[in-house]
Amino acid sequence: NTDTAAAPRSVFLSPTGSDATGDGSAGKPYASFGRAQSAVRALLQQHGASAGNITVNVGGGRYELSEPLVFDERDHHAAPSAHRVSWVGPPKASPTKARVLCGRALSGWQQAWGGVYKIKLNRRVWNLAEAGRQSNPARHPNTNPGAGSGQLNGSASASGFSWSEGALPANVSQFGLANTTVLMASGFDYYWTESWKVSSFNLTARTATFGRPAPLFPGDDVGPTVRAGPHFYLQGSVGLLDEPGEFAMDGAGEWLYYWPRSAEPIEGLEIVAPLSTRPIQIVGKRHDRPVRGLTFQSLEFVASDQDPEGVWYLFNPSRS
Repeated sequence: NTDTAAAPRSVFLSPTGSDATGDGSAGKPYASFGRAQSAVRALLQQHGASAGNITVNVGGGRYELSEPLVFDERDHHAAPSAHRVSWVGPPKASPTKARVLCGRALSGWQQAWGGVYKIKLNRRVWNLAEAGRQSNPARHPNTNPGAGSGQLNGSASASGFSWSEGALPANVSQFGLANTTVLMASGFDYYWTESWKVSSFNLTARTATFGRPAPLFPGDDVGPTVRAGPHFYLQGSVGLLDEPGEFAMDGAGEWLYYWPRSAEPIEGLEIVAPLSTRPIQIVGKRHDRPVRGLTFQSLEFVASDQDPEGVWYLFNPSRS
């Protein structure tokens, strides 16, 4: 049985390797996931089942992805082979992990005010990570508004909301509420949760209105189902950034503002802005021909982005 007798093969990957001069051996590893993937595909195409189990040994250190790693029928052993293709990082006990950044580590920060820094990205992000830990979109209040605690001192309706004097941070007077999302329990027994974009605001009158996006489905009225006095809070605006670990984009989506958790100099911190919404994507040719026999082990993926915030609902399924 050539399938079971096939000798295993290895490809080596390291942040200190080279895609140009490396050959994928332990002594001359590749530097990028894309180059290692090309080597695996070449082995599978040339040897088929006789390639045996293939292991990509991912060395410890930091890798950056500008787009998802897409795996398809070129990356696995076709049925009925039982051989696998495994992407394996260092053992758990190793002090150096294989860290895959789904974006890039930022440098060139400028101080904005106090502990807050800014950097020009010219693109909007909905996620950020410092030292592998996810940061929070700037929000107010900072406490969780669940169960009636931490809601903004104000009121909301189906068209917008208002807030009491002094209820928002002082920086709102400078930055306004551009790029602000309102998250709320609608008042419908607090089983619905809604997210609505601010379309306009008046800081003097302390009022804001909701935008109304296109219908999600025919007949949808695309309007908040809020009643008087729901629990709600705001997030996203630079003016709401008031504690370490928070980030925000300006209204134009050009400048990223961040208040680091660490007191160390910001240029020495690994702060990652995502470029990809997912680290890995596995795409089969057809429903009855899935990609199979892939293993990913001991790899740490950091700071993938998320889809832009829009209208979403969470409903209690036990309610008729």
